[in-house]
Amino acid sequence: MMLLGLVIFAAVVYGLMAGNKSSELASSPIFLVIPAVMMVAGVAASWIINQRMKTSITPQMNLQSKLRHYQQRVLFRLVAIEIGVLSAGAFAMISKSPNLYLLMLVGMGIFTYFRPGSAEFLQDYPLSDEEKNNVA
Repeated sequence: MMLLGLVIFAAVVYGLMAGNKSSELASSPIFLVIPAVMMVAGVAASWIINQRMKTSITPQMNLQSKLRHYQQRVLFRLVAIEIGVLSAGAFAMISKSPNLYLLMLVGMGIFTYFRPGSAEFLQDYPLSDEEKNNVA
């Protein structure tokens, strides 16, 4: 759903700014560097947040706590990635740079890769047989 929001945001803003092409912005290297750095920082932050939150998993947590913890983990890591994707999208729409649109597409691919899944939940959280039956 968040990925769909990114796509719709990009399409709407691109349509609204179709007549505002600025060649100075498009040729400025800073307009490629800033969103690239933000995207790399977002992916790195996402990975760090995910690893830190994995260390706080305990077997004493009940199923609801485990599900809530996983939900928070996924939300934090996706938000960190989304910040980079949105910055690349905003800079791309201002400058009309195809390189930034490609960077945004790469970011959307990374965003999609980090989506939540039951396989990841089952692998990362210690579950009893009863809890596994409730999750599956």
